[in-house]
Amino acid sequence: MTNLSQVVNVQTMSSLEIAELTSKEHKNVLCDIRDMLDGLDGSDLRHEYFHELKDNRGYTILLNKELTLTLVSGYNVKMRHAIIKRWQELETKQEQPRQLEYTPEERANIAFKSLYEIAKIAEVPKSFALQECSKMASRASGCDITRLVTQGKYMDNVPDKDIMLEPTELGKHFDLSGKAMNEKLKELDLQYRHGENWLPTEKGKPICERHAWAVKNKSGYNLKWNWQAIDDLIHSTKK
Repeated sequence: MTNLSQVVNVQTMSSLEIAELTSKEHKNVLCDIRDMLDGLDGSDLRHEYFHELKDNRGYTILLNKELTLTLVSGYNVKMRHAIIKRWQELETKQEQPRQLEYTPEERANIAFKSLYEIAKIAEVPKSFALQECSKMASRASGCDITRLVTQGKYMDNVPDKDIMLEPTELGKHFDLSGKAMNEKLKELDLQYRHGENWLPTEKGKPICERHAWAVKNKSGYNLKWNWQAIDDLIHSTKK
């Protein structure tokens, strides 16, 4: 005798559910099932097509779709309709793909790894990729991983050639304000003004990156510049 707590791999309907759907007493449904099996030479069917279970409510029989529909073929039309409708629900539910649910941390992890792979293919400097991928993954997942990623040991030893700075950060190294640094970059023919935005010139494109930002309902971008390249250019003009 199989215990009701065991899992049956094939899709089945229990005699209890059949009784509920047809408004028949369960003991009568059990009798109907046994009569059906006897009529179908049930000695073989008992092992292949159904499971007889027992729990604290007594005996329960699980039937596959074929035997369930065979059983109710002798019932009235309302009973048959109720059973067929239920089978359709079961099959539709089985066909629907299970939706995976991830925690915010798991979503952040998946998003970050995917974005970082793209950054590597595009040969984006590692320090810049870590910053940007962590920001985008944080926005996509709702889990802020920016500080976690950017406070790693690697960021303490970023090679000068990989350091990318916004004009305000860059200007601090030359005792210039952000506005003055933008004018200096323009003077060096690295960027030009287009409306409210600064755009890189052909000369400036190889040493800058577009940095996207989003605050509440506003978004945009600014430019980050390669610290070493700008330092070399400024010092060369002073000679």
